[in-house]
Amino acid sequence: MQSTFGPIAFDTLNSRLNDVAGSFEDRLKVTSAFALIGGVRLEDLTLSRNAVNADGTIPFQPFSQTWRPVSYRAAYTYEPMQNLMFYSMYATAYDPAVAANLSRSRREQTTLLTSSRIYETAPSKSSGMTGRSGLSLSMISVQRNVFVRSM
Repeated sequence: MQSTFGPIAFDTLNSRLNDVAGSFEDRLKVTSAFALIGGVRLEDLTLSRNAVNADGTIPFQPFSQTWRPVSYRAAYTYEPMQNLMFYSMYATAYDPAVAANLSRSRREQTTLLTSSRIYETAPSKSSGMTGRSGLSLSMISVQRNVFVRSM
């Protein structure tokens, strides 16, 4: 016995995510042992979406959403002696993963970007006396906010 639950309908959801980004970074050697590092990332993210039902109807009007997040990082390095370095870094980042979720179809669900803050510090980083081995000890903390309004 075969049972059916209505006609089989295949709906088509088309999503396209374009990302154009430019990064700028610089290192300023303040002394022979101490350096400052800074960087900025500019992005232009565009999500375009449309859909067509199996019967040819359009469930919602095609739309496009654009974000222009700016993320950055700041760090320092301190090398008191050869092959021993201390460093710390703070950085921000944005990710369209939540907004570009391919299974979503409603327009109002596409206004979100995920943001992150990254803290990293290493009390020691050594490449060994011969330079052939290495040791790195670091602490990393990543804080994520999944619901950030459109930039």
